Amino acid sequence: MPGIIFRRIEKEGWLEDYLNSHWPSLAEELLSLGCVYLNGHRALENKKLMPMDLLRLHTQPKRFPEITSISKKTIIFENDDFVIVDKPPGIPTHATLDNYRENLLFALQEILTCKLFPVQRLDIGTSGLCLYGKSAQFHRDFQKLQRAGLVYKEYRALTDQPPPTGMHLHFLQLCHRPPHKAHLVESPLFKKCELEILEVHQKKWTYCSHIRLITGRTHQIRAQLSALGSPIVGDGLYGSNTSL
Repeated sequence: MPGIIFRRIEKEGWLEDYLNSHWPSLAEELLSLGCVYLNGHRALENKKLMPMDLLRLHTQPKRFPEITSISKKTIIFENDDFVIVDKPPGIPTHATLDNYRENLLFALQEILTCKLFPVQRLDIGTSGLCLYGKSAQFHRDFQKLQRAGLVYKEYRALTDQPPPTGMHLHFLQLCHRPPHKAHLVESPLFKKCELEILEVHQKKWTYCSHIRLITGRTHQIRAQLSALGSPIVGDGLYGSNTSL
């Protein structure tokens, strides 16, 4: 079965009935996980189908079993405005295209029984502190602080080659599918990305870099370190030939 299926609806009916008649063994799981889109919008419940509606199904959703590790113990700090959690690797910070439920945002909303707003994102394979606002106003206020440079994010990355310390400016070519390419030459189609490598220490056969992120592009650190000849250990997507 192909990973993505498109179907044009021919007659009036109901989504659950249509799914059960065509894919009885997958219907319940696909709808529950948020793998079904109706006219470009994710369908999380039974919907009325009309002729010429367009149905899109992601039949092979990526699963994240590590989500079962999320509990109240994951929460580092909480007040009336925001919550800080210790995100483990292997979990998205928010819903993915083919999986609405198995992510940190959904799990926390279930635990805290309130709506949360992600104000930052970490890659699926990245661990670290992650902040969620409890209101749209906090989300807006935090974004203002970030743009003003009053809040910044720092990371530690292991590489098999030592990257040069200091400020690094690249221009990121966001491709349809990663890896994204970091270039030294500016282009109207590229996004400016900047980081500062504060220090680098050798740890056995690897090098640990203390990095301050100036801009926050998708896969920015991974792409920039790769462009500097120091891909993250185990990051084969960005050129690493080694693993831990």
